[in-house]
Amino acid sequence: MVETITFSLIDREDVDIGHGDRSVRLQDGSLHTLTRVNLGTLSVLETVRRAATAGAGSLTVTFNNPAGSRIQGVTIKITTALGTTNGLTSIDIGDARTQQLWGDNIGITLNTETSSDNFFVDQEPLDLGAYPVRITANGGNFDGTGEIEVQLHYSRLRHLSP
Repeated sequence: MVETITFSLIDREDVDIGHGDRSVRLQDGSLHTLTRVNLGTLSVLETVRRAATAGAGSLTVTFNNPAGSRIQGVTIKITTALGTTNGLTSIDIGDARTQQLWGDNIGITLNTETSSDNFFVDQEPLDLGAYPVRITANGGNFDGTGEIEVQLHYSRLRHLSP
């Protein structure tokens, strides 16, 4: 039997579904047996939409992830095509330390999406909270046209006694 669990709201606190074997089907269709499910150790994501600012060379989105979070990645989707009148050709997705950490020369057309295939990191950085994502314009500046949906994927690990 496959168990389906649906949540309308997941709090940032640990949600412990408890002990006992469960068969769960993942999004890729694969079936796995879990012995304990705790949502506090699964990936959490936050989504923010950010409009392009005219004349800006970069846009910053700051997330409110808890201190001690492991940053699994940042993905984006262009929900309104970015304008090119100021010479914009592509964008980089990173943070204050590394400009292309989460994506390099990403397209700017409607519905462009990124995934972990775009990441330039081989480990999950530890963050002290309030993670700032920087989207940098390549070829020119943003012209005020367009919107980007930005998602931060993170997790928090802690010991769970049986």
